Amino acid sequence: MDTASTAMMTSTGTMTGNVMKTSSVMADPMTGKLEKLTTTLTVKDKDHHTMEMWGAGPDGKPVKMMEIEYTRKK
Repeated sequence: MDTASTAMMTSTGTMTGNVMKTSSVMADPMTGKLEKLTTTLTVKDKDHHTMEMWGAGPDGKPVKMMEIEYTRKK
């Protein structure tokens, strides 16, 4: 579930080493049309990981839509 919108996103992918790459499809909440997204989750160490998401820009080329840096609170 995408907690930042009302959309449900379905993802599939693979994990190689410390990097998980997924392809996703979800309905764009503004247009209702299906949108393809790609996501990379990189585990840097046991306390840090980064998630990046790309989608199609206005010209149809991939553009980074989001980057989140996670840090475990100690």
